[in-house]
Amino acid sequence: MKGGDSNWDSEGFLRDIEEMTEETNRRNQTKKMRKENKMSFVQLGNSLATARPEEPVAEGEYKVRITYADQPAERSFIIVRAELVEDPYAKEVGIFLNLPGTGRTPKEENRNLLLLQDFYKCFGFDPTQQYEISAIYPEGWVGAEGWVILGPPIDDGKGYGPQNRIKRYLQRR
Repeated sequence: MKGGDSNWDSEGFLRDIEEMTEETNRRNQTKKMRKENKMSFVQLGNSLATARPEEPVAEGEYKVRITYADQPAERSFIIVRAELVEDPYAKEVGIFLNLPGTGRTPKEENRNLLLLQDFYKCFGFDPTQQYEISAIYPEGWVGAEGWVILGPPIDDGKGYGPQNRIKRYLQRR
């Protein structure tokens, strides 16, 4: 800009002002609705009183649904969490899967492969399918259901309280 010349975009500036005004009005409307409905954290007390703690379940056969699956970057394992389909108040079950080729003894490697094979059969995954570390694997496992036999609740002393462990994966029904 020289000598007072300007390339100022007055129409763009006015659009920006209008958008900011609309956003402010929307926020004010939301605040007004909250005030009218008297929504506050204090009133959550009534809802909080009905909350139930999550508890482990008795030993037995249960249908589970995968709720979380992740392979941390550059790690040789997959972490999975599963919920009991029939009991919304049961604690989720943690699953730790070692991947092949991680430098274990031949016996440990074989045991891990057998566990992976049972896990895949339980949830109906194709063990021959080539998976890539992406949004499809293992996150694509979320929502898959299968049947397992859970052991009795055990407290391992690590601060998580009593938890069920999977004793056996059952083949997909």
